[in-house]
Amino acid sequence: SSDIECRSLITGLGIKTSWLLAVVDLHETCGDVGSFSDAFNRSYSMATQNPLDSGQIFHTLGAKRNTGYATYKVCYCPGFAEDNSRDNNDPCTVPEDFVQLSGLLYATRVIPLHIVYPMIRFDIVVHCGAEEVGGCVASNEMRFKLVDVAQANDRPVYDESSGCRTAPQILSYFLPPNCLGPSNCKFTPTVPSIATPTWSGVRLHTTIENHAQKLLPIDVCLCLGGCSLQESWFKVDTISTSAIKVLPDPFVAGSLMDL
Repeated sequence: SSDIECRSLITGLGIKTSWLLAVVDLHETCGDVGSFSDAFNRSYSMATQNPLDSGQIFHTLGAKRNTGYATYKVCYCPGFAEDNSRDNNDPCTVPEDFVQLSGLLYATRVIPLHIVYPMIRFDIVVHCGAEEVGGCVASNEMRFKLVDVAQANDRPVYDESSGCRTAPQILSYFLPPNCLGPSNCKFTPTVPSIATPTWSGVRLHTTIENHAQKLLPIDVCLCLGGCSLQESWFKVDTISTSAIKVLPDPFVAGSLMDL
């Protein structure tokens, strides 16, 4: 989601808050001139130390500027200044300082193949980053669950208070059978994939409020494996239901109309 801060955790002995990370597009190289990606609000991270553990540094890149799914390289700067002769020789401020490739960052989306109408089958398709380098696993161990929207769900996977760890399946979930508890979900992927795992034939009950169908935003939580453990669950996106309309609206008594 473009509304959620991108946050990461770096662990290690002797690491500092002045050591920062940046992301570059998948086909760029860490340390190259002009390689900073413009996908996030910050070109390089803002770092804070975990007050309970000096060996943990939290990094934020701000919110994503768009809602696209993609894979990025994470480049690390351990207090390095590539060119000490420049006017501003502060370390970790230009792309050339971020020379260490430290991992990959996957920006995910959930894009159903069909409009989500109550009681009508649709497919859950999780886009796990770029098509050629996805961050999921081609395994039947993966699970998903649909949960009520909550701010706690936006917290990163390493956060013990992340909502997806304990959120139960929404009451409007219908078929196929899935979750018996927050970390006891049984629906295996129809198409296991590292890039686009798919669960087919999902159906939801209709939610009625004030005699009308209520449109529901729904958070999608994912687990890549070890799904009986709460800490394995994290949010990948939010989807919404749509209302079925019968046209014309309104019906006019005594007049001809097409349905």
